[in-house]
Amino acid sequence: MEEINLLQTRSKILSTTHAWERQSSLVISILSVILVLLLLAGGGLMFMKSNVTSQIDVINQSNTNLQTQITSTQASLEEAKIFQAQMENVEALLERHISIGSLMSEIERMTYRQAKYLTLAAGNDGLVHVEGQAASYADLGRLLLGLSTSSNFSDVKLLSTVPANDGTRVYGFVIELRVAPTVFTNK
Repeated sequence: MEEINLLQTRSKILSTTHAWERQSSLVISILSVILVLLLLAGGGLMFMKSNVTSQIDVINQSNTNLQTQITSTQASLEEAKIFQAQMENVEALLERHISIGSLMSEIERMTYRQAKYLTLAAGNDGLVHVEGQAASYADLGRLLLGLSTSSNFSDVKLLSTVPANDGTRVYGFVIELRVAPTVFTNK
């Protein structure tokens, strides 16, 4: 029979156990290092997330402030545009008033007899269409003569004349004349 050597078996078991202990302690060490690294990475990510969140909050607040400024500036800009348009309208109105005013002054200066002007339409080409009333044909003739003798009017034409049909002794007339461009300029 073979002899059983218990000591030999026991030393084999001890050496195998030591090998397993060394291997498991190595694995546990590696796993512990990995766990510590994962915890550090998780903590770092949480810190970075809170940092990014605070930066996003700051940017959102800055964006809100800029949007408020843009809105207030836009309102001011709209008011300025409206005011500018109003000023342009006033300027255009004054220019036209002065130009028509000088035309009316010239017509008044060249009217020898009293006449009532009902409408006056002036085009950009210098052609003026005048409708009105005169007390008699003689007064209408003097009106045409006065307008024709002005150096600022040319091509004075009587387009039509009709007696008023309301029982008064007035005569309606339509005159067309060309005005020199200098009459329409501001002096």
